[in-house]
Amino acid sequence: MPQVNEYHRPQTLQDALRLLDRRDRVTVPLAGGSWLVPRLRPEVAGPDAAVDAVVDLADLNLSYVAVAGEEGAAWLDLGATTTLADLAADGHCRELAGGLLAKAALREGPVNLRNAATVGGCIVRADAESELVLALVVLHARVTVDRGTRQDTVSVVDVLADPAAAIGRGLITQVRIPWPAAGSRGGSDRVSRTPSDAPIVAVAALVAPEGIRIALGGVAPQPLLLHLSQDDHLEPAVAAAVAAVDPPADFRGSAEYRRAVAPVVARRAVARA
Repeated sequence: MPQVNEYHRPQTLQDALRLLDRRDRVTVPLAGGSWLVPRLRPEVAGPDAAVDAVVDLADLNLSYVAVAGEEGAAWLDLGATTTLADLAADGHCRELAGGLLAKAALREGPVNLRNAATVGGCIVRADAESELVLALVVLHARVTVDRGTRQDTVSVVDVLADPAAAIGRGLITQVRIPWPAAGSRGGSDRVSRTPSDAPIVAVAALVAPEGIRIALGGVAPQPLLLHLSQDDHLEPAVAAAVAAVDPPADFRGSAEYRRAVAPVVARRAVARA
């Protein structure tokens, strides 16, 4: 039966990294806890799970939203422990790409989850159907991974593909989003069994002067990112991309259903943008 023997709440990032780097015990970071804490329960974790210690990140000052840079070369910085509720309410997030990021945070779950879940935690969880993750992918977001002796910048796409390889024993401390070019607009759409249910297929789109970017969730193990020109025929291009992957199938929708609805959902997301 899994048992957590240690709880740490370090005051500095260096102390947190030192604890996480220990080789003699399994230690995991704790941010909002909305995903991790339920999975530490024995009936969920199972008899073979082993977590010896948790490191609470609450006192590391990693909760913030800030704009930096100059006009034409600006970016939005998000602290890794910034909650989804803060993203949804922040004026900069509501402005960027027509509010794409703020709206995605609102749809990520009910208010109790949004008050606890963090942007860094959503990335590490690597849920290919997460509308927040899709928004970050289509916005070309990158994360800062602090490893104590150095900092690396990694794309969200690379983290989703292999979180263990991208992060290792480091810690995501920040998410950086390049501010889209003037005139860019974001839009999203989804299909689900009920309005409050997780999406079966979801799409985030960014319509920019240089072209259209589309991130599709629910059709592959990780979000599928497409770059299209203004002259491309949208639905055939999406259909061809989805045909080249192997969509999952579950009680919510078959692979054939996901292939069929993905181009329609993409068209609607672009239309909303």
